[in-house]
Amino acid sequence: MTKHTRTIVSLTFIAALSLFVSACADKSAKPAVAAAATITQTDPAVLVSKSWRLESLGGVVLNASDYRGLPTLQFDATNTRAAGKSPVNNYSGLYKLDGTNLSFGMMVSTRMAGPQPDMELENKYNKIFPSVTGWRIVNGKLDLLGGETVLATFIEKVE
Repeated sequence: MTKHTRTIVSLTFIAALSLFVSACADKSAKPAVAAAATITQTDPAVLVSKSWRLESLGGVVLNASDYRGLPTLQFDATNTRAAGKSPVNNYSGLYKLDGTNLSFGMMVSTRMAGPQPDMELENKYNKIFPSVTGWRIVNGKLDLLGGETVLATFIEKVE
């Protein structure tokens, strides 16, 4: 066999082997990109087991340095009460949770005054509660929903 013939045979063998390996490959395997897929959680135990801090309101990401503090939210499953701290005042009220359906009763709050930006944020934040109809956690962030609209997004509050 000549050198040229051996090269052709080798290349043919490599091509055939590549085709065979390709044909035998697991077609159900997900590409590496799928590892970065969106993870959505709808287990109420996850919702009520964490403390949350507001990240965005009405699609607008908030800068924590612009306020005395961003609103927080925590669910008390035993008493079905939601509570938290807005930039100026504390608030609480009853909530109803049924799977991914969520609604809030009237929220009550302390009535202290604060700087205008904090009070504006607090007023906008307090107005979302009557509109909340559901929730979901996407990639670790809590979305409060009004229908399909994301009213507010929270991140886990680290103590």
